[in-house]
Amino acid sequence: MNKVLKYTIIISAILIIGMIGLYFYLIQTDERVQDLGDITDVYIFGRPTIPQDTEVIDTTTGDFLGDVSVEDKTETKPTSFRKISSEPVSGFFAGDGFVRYTDRATGHIFEVSTLSTTQKRISNTTIPKIYEAIWLDENSSIIRYLDDSDNIKSFYIDSFENEEVEGVFLQDNIKELLKAGESIFYLLADNSGSRGIVSDYNGDNKTQIFDSPLTEWLVQRPQSETIAFTTKPAFGVGGYLYFFNTNTGIKDKVLENINGLTTSVNSNMTKVIFSQSNRNNFSLNVYDVEEDMTENTVIQTLPEKCVWSADNITIYCAVPSLLQSGEYPDEWYQGLISFSDRIWKIDLREKRAEVIVSPEEPIDGIKLALNPEENYLYFINKKDLSLWGLQLK
Repeated sequence: MNKVLKYTIIISAILIIGMIGLYFYLIQTDERVQDLGDITDVYIFGRPTIPQDTEVIDTTTGDFLGDVSVEDKTETKPTSFRKISSEPVSGFFAGDGFVRYTDRATGHIFEVSTLSTTQKRISNTTIPKIYEAIWLDENSSIIRYLDDSDNIKSFYIDSFENEEVEGVFLQDNIKELLKAGESIFYLLADNSGSRGIVSDYNGDNKTQIFDSPLTEWLVQRPQSETIAFTTKPAFGVGGYLYFFNTNTGIKDKVLENINGLTTSVNSNMTKVIFSQSNRNNFSLNVYDVEEDMTENTVIQTLPEKCVWSADNITIYCAVPSLLQSGEYPDEWYQGLISFSDRIWKIDLREKRAEVIVSPEEPIDGIKLALNPEENYLYFINKKDLSLWGLQLK
């Protein structure tokens, strides 16, 4: 065998062995990222460099953990974490000392105290198959459902006197709707695009403030004079986030061309948490609006499974313990993939996160909300639309 052929065989063998080793390393790394089941306290932007002999402090318990494994200190006490309604709900209002919710099957409204498990029915007007209830305050809401012709009906409830609801119907086929101070903002769409309307709760005093050739938007209202528009997400499709000033009509592009983009903006518009689809999973990232800088976190969840605290630096999230491969967020929206979550508290200033509850029952948390005092967290379980509550302090 000549020397050239011999060297060629040796070099080829080394390359093959190296590629096999790299393959198994990447597979193991990917598995470590996907499975968060054993992690209860992490640095969300990766672990910082720690000088030798320096101990790491758990900022919530005060315990010195050192550079060692972390003990799971989460609890599932019935008194602090409980299912409020086993029946499917379409929306809720988180008050101080109580929560009110709309029963999905009947449209009846119930109230439950934080000190009791007793469900008090405060309305008995039956409106079946309510798929969404948008609460404006503790005494009024807008319920949405499909009629027999598949038109989207939106009914404004302004009182519950004598257990009977009173109100008026809004315009048919409203696509997106949100509370905007003492008004509401909603989107209408047709073949020419979409129009954004501001009106009173009952639909009076309408004013068009927005139009777009696009018809698929998700909307948020982080501040009184700003509406955040995010293009509806799809796997492998670049998404965009805009801030729209309702006074001037100016639309500023904030994020662009991010695959599978979904977002959540804090109330002072300094930070945006957003998800980005990549291959068969997704990542949660934090965008600093003022610094125009993005940081990747090790937490893998979707912004619509989170809620901002009023301090604008703390978020509470339902975080999947394990992610299976899929086309996100589409397959999760469609119900083809379901998560089993734990509830995390994430501090963006300290860049730390910890698990605060590990449910015994499988939970896929959505529509998270804090009450005004921020001592209770509520959410809906996407698996069965049951309502849950967690006492935080």
